[in-house]
Amino acid sequence: MVCLVPYVKGDVFKVAYREGDTFDSFAVDHPKTVGTTLKKNGKILGCAGFVMECDGVATFWGFFSEECRGHGVMIFKASCQKIKDFMSTNNIRRLQATCRTDRPEYNRFITMLGFSFEGCLRNAAPNGNDINIYSRIRQCKQCQ
Repeated sequence: MVCLVPYVKGDVFKVAYREGDTFDSFAVDHPKTVGTTLKKNGKILGCAGFVMECDGVATFWGFFSEECRGHGVMIFKASCQKIKDFMSTNNIRRLQATCRTDRPEYNRFITMLGFSFEGCLRNAAPNGNDINIYSRIRQCKQCQ
């Protein structure tokens, strides 16, 4: 059975990543990180969460193993709800995320979550790869 539990510092290091995937340990171990861990039969399949950067700005991150395949709809729905709740509860006006340029499925997933492509950061990943940056901007009520 697949379940979602609160993220505990270090959970992300127990995820079986795809070969070549890297992550910023600063984000996942940051004291202001909040998130969720996806487990199946006690095994950690993935983690996702948020890091507060400054007032109104946060970064969304997620790392999932190949074993998450087949659970995409559940992961998508849970991510949408967590993002909505986090942005509302924490008065977030800008939520940002980065994705590897050589993983088109990661980039499709982040756009499905309502993020917009902002540009490519050259040589910005820990291993020197390029990464795309995305944002989800909350519009002020007076502007709508």
